[in-house]
Amino acid sequence: MDTPRQISRCERMEANCRILWGPGEYVIDLEYEDATAFYPYESWSTMVRRDFGDNFGLPLTMTPRTYRTAEAAWTELDRVLEGSARDAKRRPPVSEEEQRKIIAKDKEAAEAFNNNPNILMEGIEKVEKYRKEHPQPWEKAQA
Repeated sequence: MDTPRQISRCERMEANCRILWGPGEYVIDLEYEDATAFYPYESWSTMVRRDFGDNFGLPLTMTPRTYRTAEAAWTELDRVLEGSARDAKRRPPVSEEEQRKIIAKDKEAAEAFNNNPNILMEGIEKVEKYRKEHPQPWEKAQA
């Protein structure tokens, strides 16, 4: 059950998303990663994406790093959205035409990703190949 503090935080975060990216529905995700040999702690991160109904857009913003607790990740995303929304209020408003262009680009990119799910694996393979060709100092010591 959500506490009143969590509900007000979620409402505030959604309101800040609307200030930043216009009216619409947004998905605010909290992601969890188990501890690994590379990063020996449980870690949490958050991201915001637009909800198009049949799919989600690409991340609009994410926490800049992982955090050891879910509360810390939520707090950081809330802080980032609050600051960005405050800055956005100082700028001139975005026209409806500009908003449509932004949404169309985001939806187009999300559809391209959904139509080619292998693109993520291709990127991972490139990173793994690069890591094999350019090992880090601690990886050289283990070899």
